[in-house]
Amino acid sequence: MGFSENFREELNYQGISLKEFSRMSGISLSTLGKYNVGLPTVPNLEIAQKISTALNVSLDYLVKGVSTQIEDFSPEVIEMAKKMRKFSASDLEAVNRIISAIDEKYKN
Repeated sequence: MGFSENFREELNYQGISLKEFSRMSGISLSTLGKYNVGLPTVPNLEIAQKISTALNVSLDYLVKGVSTQIEDFSPEVIEMAKKMRKFSASDLEAVNRIISAIDEKYKN
């Protein structure tokens, strides 16, 4: 996925409308609209930083869809990950099934 898809997905995940995000970020609705419709348009660095700051995610996450920065995860998620380091492969598989089932619940 590219910037537009990741941006749109993060807005949906956080339950923020484009209009509301425009107010939050100080970026015009017309400018944000270019990135929300899925066009292969990437903002300049200044706009991209404003977007990532307002969403509280890294630029890496918006561009690649994957985060390599620990700051993008809540303290609760980090604590769970620490505990999961000692899990067996079958334990991790069970956790993954639970997470997938819960994720399905929120896709609708």
